[in-house]
Amino acid sequence: MARVFIKSFGCSLNVADGEAMAGVLAQDGHAVIDEDSSADVVVINSCIVKGHSQAQLFTYLDKVESMGKKVVIAGCGAQAFPDRLSKYPIIGTRQVAKVKEAVRAALEGKAPHSIEKEKTARLSLPKRRKNPVIEIVPINNGCLGSCSFCIVKRTRGNLESYDPGEIISVIEQAVKGGVREIWLTSPDTACYGIDINQDLPSLLNRVCGIQGDFKVRLGMGNPDWFIKYLDVLPEIFASTKMFRFLHVPVQSGSAPILKSMRRNYSPEDYIRIVDTLRAANPLFTISTDIIVGFPGETEDDFQKTVDILNRTNPDVLNISRFTPRPGTPAESLPGQLKGDVKKARSTMIDELHERISHNRNKLFIGWKGKIIIDEQGKHGTMIGRNPFYKSVVVEGILPLGSIIEVEIIGAHERFLKGKILD
Repeated sequence: MARVFIKSFGCSLNVADGEAMAGVLAQDGHAVIDEDSSADVVVINSCIVKGHSQAQLFTYLDKVESMGKKVVIAGCGAQAFPDRLSKYPIIGTRQVAKVKEAVRAALEGKAPHSIEKEKTARLSLPKRRKNPVIEIVPINNGCLGSCSFCIVKRTRGNLESYDPGEIISVIEQAVKGGVREIWLTSPDTACYGIDINQDLPSLLNRVCGIQGDFKVRLGMGNPDWFIKYLDVLPEIFASTKMFRFLHVPVQSGSAPILKSMRRNYSPEDYIRIVDTLRAANPLFTISTDIIVGFPGETEDDFQKTVDILNRTNPDVLNISRFTPRPGTPAESLPGQLKGDVKKARSTMIDELHERISHNRNKLFIGWKGKIIIDEQGKHGTMIGRNPFYKSVVVEGILPLGSIIEVEIIGAHERFLKGKILD
């Protein structure tokens, strides 16, 4: 038995996988600890969706090796670079349950690789939550897309949706255990169920029918699937169980660039989704993603991206400068842009979004309502989420999971300032 530290990089799905690894290892008798310095084995649960996240994997690997630690590599990096990481025990994105065998191998100085794209009983695994009031529930692995820039398809594979009954059971047990927020996650939540004769709206309606005081955050889904459900989305998000929040990545405002990206929707589809949700509730929070400097992106293409951001005013924006991912079609596309061009464009988008985000947050000044305390802040503060999944900072120390009434008295680019009401 060993002391094991798990370092998870990347998205909420990867965090959920890390929680399941912790549960599996604890059940196997290992001590899962919170810092790497006293660990016998370090499990690096890697992300390589961007060049920066790939660099994090190898930087952290160098660090723990210099500390003399035994290492297991898990996640997307293990799936994508088994040859480069050949001297370590490796488990891929669908071998979460095999982390106990990988840890034992590391302790014995062995380096087995397990990266088959096999179906697994993913939701039945034990877990140890990083946050006791947040349950991260994977609803599917893989996706139906074939984006030219994306390495996740290579690492996560084709769509594998999980049984809706199992998903509901996991959520029911979590809510009974005191969880306040349910995060539904996957590489693309919007295509959930297509492979098993199910669909996302039906699943969400079942989730919202679960008894208890909790809210649901729906994870990232692509516009080409959300647009198919446009007639029912406002009704689903009208449920008091749903955060009025949607992460729907547009990536570019240019139709030719979207075609080159192999994104199966138009800029107008994204606009329709935003307009429909905001027509039902003007405060609805939209999160989106932008890639700047995609191969062949002209000044006109870039301006169309600026225009669509000004048109839709997303509250949250994840900006990436294009970096070619190994083995993807975009890696060899003509028209690769220079770094200084990509930097200038990303800086311009970042400055634009700071204004948009601040203006959107100002709309909440004077708003009164309930928030769920889900995080400890700095300097004697706590952070909660309002029904629009906005971060609200309040003074004082409160138990995680508390539901309190606040009034919004200030707005910043990335959070709101709240006053607790008696």
